[in-house]
Formats: sequence, C-alpha cells, structure tokens
Amino acid sequence: MNQPFPGGHPQSGGYPQSGGYPQFGGYPQYGPAGGVPAPQPGAYGPPARRQGMAMAYVSAVLFLPAIALMYLSAFVSIDYPESEFDLHLWVTLTGLAFGEPTGNADPFVVATFVYPSVVLLFVVLLFARVGAGRWGAAVLGFLGFGYYTFAVVRFFVAGILAEYVISPVAAALLWLIAAVVAVLPATGRAMRSHRPAAPQSTPGGPGYGYGGYGY
Repeated sequence: MNQPFPGGHPQSGGYPQSGGYPQFGGYPQYGPAGGVPAPQPGAYGPPARRQGMAMAYVSAVLFLPAIALMYLSAFVSIDYPESEFDLHLWVTLTGLAFGEPTGNADPFVVATFVYPSVVLLFVVLLFARVGAGRWGAAVLGFLGFGYYTFAVVRFFVAGILAEYVISPVAAALLWLIAAVVAVLPATGRAMRSHRPAAPQSTPGGPGYGYGGYGY
C-alpha cells in the first residue's frame, strides 16, 4: 500500500518548538531579583528636614520682659509711690497718659494688671505654637508700643522730667521688639512646623504594599 506520508507522520506547525511557555501580555514582566521591581528613583532616601521651632519659643520669651515690667509697675503703684524707684515705675501704668498724673491712679493700676494678663494668655498659646496666640500677642504688643510712645510725648508736653520717662521708653521698646519678632515669616514657619507630615506613598503604587505586594 502506498503511504501518503513517506517517512512517517507530518510535524504539526501548531505547537511551539521553544523550550518554555509563551509570555502573555496581561502579566507584568518582573526583574531578575526574585520578581521584585526595582525601586523608583527618589522613592527611598532621607526624610524631608523639618523646619526649626526655635523662633516660636524665642518670640514667646521676648514678651516676658514687657509683661514683667507691667506687673512690677502695677504692684509698686498699689499705694502712692514713696521712693524714686517707685515713681519711675508709676509713670509706666497703662492708661496713665490719658488721665491726670496727680489724680487717682487706681483704674490705671487695674488696667496694668489686666493688660499683661491678657498678653500672657496669648503668650502661653504661642509657646504651644497655636496660630491665634501668635497674632493675638503681636496685636497687643503693637498696641502697647503705640500707647507708650504716646505716653512719652504726653509726659514731655505735661512737663514731667525726662528722667521719669525712661520707663515708658523702655516699655515701648520691649513691646515693639516682641511684636516685630512675632510677625516675622520665620516665626510663622516655626508655628507650622509642628504639623505632622503627610505619609509618603510606597513605590508599589496604590493598592499594593511594600515593593508592589499586598499584605
């Protein structure tokens, strides 16, 4: 009988002749290191440097000398000043420039207790790096500077000796320095530096754990 296929059966062309399985396009091609993709550039490295918080504390501390001067002048002025030192502090009473220097000073003593107490409340918030504390202390500091600048002019016009105006001048400078430092951009950055940083994404992309695998 004649064989239609001399020499044996034909070799079918429908099977691959390679020694492995074909690569399908629906699966990712992993690298040689155990199937873990290589890290992306910039995925690893040192964390971003946090901004310093020192300026927030420095700003808060600078308000304390002015507050201490206010309390001291209020304490020594509860009774009429008897010494030269008491008289220097007496002219530093808050609001005294709006009244008569020889009149009743009790309302001004009360105001000198209240004013630094309110500032102290904002300074405590400033120590805690609360934004409202920074701006509240700065506004009251500028108000104190404005008042004591007016007081110096008012006392000169009233004929008070220049040596007794030293304390109001010192108070004006202390309030000005503290208020200016509080509104500096560096202080604002220090106030924001305590906020927690946003978490960094892993190199595996959304929906995957470390290295591209879910855990």
